[in-house]
Amino acid sequence: MIDEVAKNELLARLYFKNNQAPKALACMEFLLNLNSMNVSYFELALKYQGIDITKPEDAEKMVAALEVYEKKFNKSSTPVRVALNRLSASSPDFKRKLLQYLRPLIIKGVPSVINDLKSFYKTEPEKTKILGSILENMSKNMNDRMTLEDDSVQDP
Repeated sequence: MIDEVAKNELLARLYFKNNQAPKALACMEFLLNLNSMNVSYFELALKYQGIDITKPEDAEKMVAALEVYEKKFNKSSTPVRVALNRLSASSPDFKRKLLQYLRPLIIKGVPSVINDLKSFYKTEPEKTKILGSILENMSKNMNDRMTLEDDSVQDP
């Protein structure tokens, strides 16, 4: 019996070390098909595509690659979460991604959404300010118009 997960994790690392990034990426995408909630798989897939998630100059490439994964794994919020973790608060994509992440969770009434974003308000005050303003705006719009956003069409 072969452990496909361990095998593909090892193969991906070995392929990448041997300058065979396309093969490493194929292994990582196999793993993503098995578990699209694994943050490290997304981060490694980006690395194998030549995207350095620690560099602000690669932010646009990162967002574009993650949006491809969002379409492929549309039930998983992990690609959006990876973007939120890695984008700076000053990035033009940060607020858009935060709204994209929050809106379905707020509509569903997920109680752990604030705990899920705790890392922002413990370590990144700029992101906390944006999160606070979005939540305040959503609350105000719910009180005034019974919608989360000014121009949104509420889901049935």
